Amino acid sequence: MRGENVLLLGEIDLDKDDDVPTGYEEGEIQEVFRLKKEEEVKRKERDRVRGRMFGDEWGGEMENSGEILF
Repeated sequence: MRGENVLLLGEIDLDKDDDVPTGYEEGEIQEVFRLKKEEEVKRKERDRVRGRMFGDEWGGEMENSGEILF
């Protein structure tokens, strides 16, 4: 199955869309950005270590893995 052959349909309840989902709570924007930045730093370090492991095993490097460069 290829991606262009998949279709997803659904109805959006605009009144319900404004509510915070069950199990979540609204947080301070600075705290959200700080947590996201920490998560990104951890992901980059994990990717760097993984790339080094694959490089040792396969004889090459995985440079800029998982990053979008413009």
